[in-house]
Amino acid sequence: MSKDIYKAGAYIRLSREDGNKYEESNSLKNQREIIKQYLENVDDISIYDYYADDGKTGTNFDRPGFQRMIKDMYDNKINCVIVKDLSRFGRNYIEVGRYIDYIFPSMNIRFISINDYIDNVKNPDSISNVIVPFKNLMNDEYCRDIAKKIKKVKEVQRLNGELTSGLAPYGYLVKDKKYIIDEEASSVVKKIFDLYLGGLSTSKIAYKLNDEKIDSPKVHLNKLKNKKDINNNVYWCTSKVNKILKCRNYIGELIQGKTTTLSNKVKVSTKVDEDNWVVIKNHHEPIIDIDTFNKVQDKLNENKNGNFIRNSYPSIFKGYLKCYDCKKAMVKMTCNKYNDKIYFNYDCLTYRRISKNLCSTHTITYDKLKQVVLEQITDDIDYLVKFEQNNNIEYSNSDDLIKIKKDIDNTTDEIKSINKMNNSLLHDLKDNLITIDDYKYYSASYDDKLSLLNKKLNELKDQEFMYSQEERMIKDFILKFKKYIGLKELTEDIIKDLIDTIYIKKENKIEIKYLDQDVFDEIKDKEASCGKSKIQY
Repeated sequence: MSKDIYKAGAYIRLSREDGNKYEESNSLKNQREIIKQYLENVDDISIYDYYADDGKTGTNFDRPGFQRMIKDMYDNKINCVIVKDLSRFGRNYIEVGRYIDYIFPSMNIRFISINDYIDNVKNPDSISNVIVPFKNLMNDEYCRDIAKKIKKVKEVQRLNGELTSGLAPYGYLVKDKKYIIDEEASSVVKKIFDLYLGGLSTSKIAYKLNDEKIDSPKVHLNKLKNKKDINNNVYWCTSKVNKILKCRNYIGELIQGKTTTLSNKVKVSTKVDEDNWVVIKNHHEPIIDIDTFNKVQDKLNENKNGNFIRNSYPSIFKGYLKCYDCKKAMVKMTCNKYNDKIYFNYDCLTYRRISKNLCSTHTITYDKLKQVVLEQITDDIDYLVKFEQNNNIEYSNSDDLIKIKKDIDNTTDEIKSINKMNNSLLHDLKDNLITIDDYKYYSASYDDKLSLLNKKLNELKDQEFMYSQEERMIKDFILKFKKYIGLKELTEDIIKDLIDTIYIKKENKIEIKYLDQDVFDEIKDKEASCGKSKIQY
């Protein structure tokens, strides 16, 4: 890009937080025209592209148009950003300040806010004027106030029985802001309630629905929306069936306000206490009668006791087990009781609770699992200890690392020497010992050498850092395992300290993925390439 001509990205934005300001004063078209008119009187800026976000909030910068502009900025396609005013750029006081005060100056980006009379090139003081952070703060406060008002309006709508979401529970559709029955899905809801009262467990119901190729709620919704090129491999599972059996919408109740957000900036949902939910009875046509629904709730409460035995014997492997083939979690099941002791086994969740057609059995008992995991860990401890002994690891004395450190010292000395000679040139020139042409020639020569040496020094320091990092990671990895030399009993703390995931294969075989598994793989690669010789870095 020419130094005399700025290639500008013109950013325009309009969002719902602007209320009814879809009139000409804030429209995207109007913003574009204001920027065009401004540039008619400017001779050192040309537009590279317009970047627009319609219906996007200004409280964060996760906007497609804005992100495209920033990418072009980092790719050196633009070196100027123009907006109508600061509120179009963003309404987050902290983030707007970060761009204006730090990011743009560090990248030599010219920033212009037309209505705020800001131009950090023609008028550098305009960007540091006290009014700028004040306006950003007011824009931030405006957005917070709008969000608060919208939240209040929704609270009133809920109390009046109005829908505040365009989505309906499975079994219903939304039409004219009301729930109407979806005949296809509602028949599945009735079937689930009948099967459960008929004696089938939630896992067996999910199994049956999958075997009968009945679309899951997600797949059904995608088909209603005519979505194409989507993943329809979403199946019924125990949790989905449970959710339907507990859903009070099916008896005609509207329940809203179950979650809220922390603030207008932090779009993270948090649960609301059940006592504070907004419940409107007899809101819509029920799918399930109240007597059937209550019988199901009583049975669900009774069956909670069925999980008591399993939950009374916590597993040290909770959260660590996955099926090797489908990568889904393993589930713990009661196997049998013998001599007053409960025996458990694990199997693939997909095979047991979704469909036998999607995976195969990977059964392993709890005791057997403890045994094979303990054996694998002790084998790996022995391997690491022998690796350390056989290779006589002395990381700090690595030949390559010693050479790099020596090269760094030599290069640093060369840089000091040339800087000294360069400084002496100026004295020679002042003392008329050399001509101005000689000075320019030798000075340029020294500058070229310094540039090459500084580049070499940076590369050497990068190499030193990489070697040092590699040494530290390998040594730390080995030391962590050496703590458990002589290990006889597996505990939850040991698993937490060493293991990321345990994959269960068939025939009681496993594969362990350790924390920092990439370091272990690096050790194995070195062992394979170096054998029993000393490690060469």
